[in-house]
Amino acid sequence: MLGLLALLTASIFFGAAIYINLAEQPARLHLDDRAALAQWVPSYRRAFEMQATLALISGLLGAAAWGRTGHVLWGLGAAIIILNWPYTLFFVMPVNRKLEATRPDETGEESRSLLKRWAGSMPDEARSVAWRQRSFSLPPGSKCSVEEANGVRWPLQSRASYRTHKVAVAPCILQ
Repeated sequence: MLGLLALLTASIFFGAAIYINLAEQPARLHLDDRAALAQWVPSYRRAFEMQATLALISGLLGAAAWGRTGHVLWGLGAAIIILNWPYTLFFVMPVNRKLEATRPDETGEESRSLLKRWAGSMPDEARSVAWRQRSFSLPPGSKCSVEEANGVRWPLQSRASYRTHKVAVAPCILQ
């Protein structure tokens, strides 16, 4: 149960990251500089609270699932989601601070450049979330199997199937 809750919270985090990257930020960049910044500030504050909370909860649940089951992938998923915090602090937060410090009457090329730079750092976070979600979705020892492209069935407890074969996660979650 702890693992499924970790997967659920990581999935919500992933969904929010995808929405921000594919819908919100591209739409924001079509606004003029002042409007884009005015929209970014409250949106960022709300997203920060939500995603930081989801990352913490998901990480704790993943660590608890690892402790309870001993399956290392739960621990890996927990570590990856928690590692978003240092990534955000070192690479995203400096841009965020500059954007938050920009007054509406000071918008221009610099604020536009910062918004584009901020958008460029987010896909890395989305990829990280996708890997974390995969770690949570494929616990070792699960009893389900998946079909590989050539029709060979690979048991999920086989470590090789994690690294070398495309796997479908949905059948495992539904069992």
